[in-house]
Amino acid sequence: MKCTGFAVGLIVCLMFLVGCSHEEIPTTHLSEITVTAESDAVHFAFDEPPRITKIVKPSYPEIAREDGIGGKVVLTIIVDKEGQVVEAKILLAEPADIFNEAALNAVLQYEFEPAKKDGEPIKVQVGQTIIFTLTSRKPL
Repeated sequence: MKCTGFAVGLIVCLMFLVGCSHEEIPTTHLSEITVTAESDAVHFAFDEPPRITKIVKPSYPEIAREDGIGGKVVLTIIVDKEGQVVEAKILLAEPADIFNEAALNAVLQYEFEPAKKDGEPIKVQVGQTIIFTLTSRKPL
């Protein structure tokens, strides 16, 4: 699938959803994490990508479990020089508003070995897609 469209948001969403990359945006994959940067406060270039050291599994919302609903949430996460998550934002949620809180609560607890540039830790932005699926349904 090609990355098409003129909106940066669409390109970013496509990168997260189908794993394609745009030549001008360097990315590094860490499990299901894609590393990018977009602003002066967050570095764009780095020598070593951040390495995740702690992943927290999100809780499955009870209403979704009861209704047999699955979904996904695509987020951006700002990781500071100490490897702590300082900000997380939802880019896409399907279905809307069902899994948002669980996804945000989980990623805010992630920990990283920070990205490095010239041997020094730097602040970066990483992307995370969380897929919610039920492995078994409760008996009726």
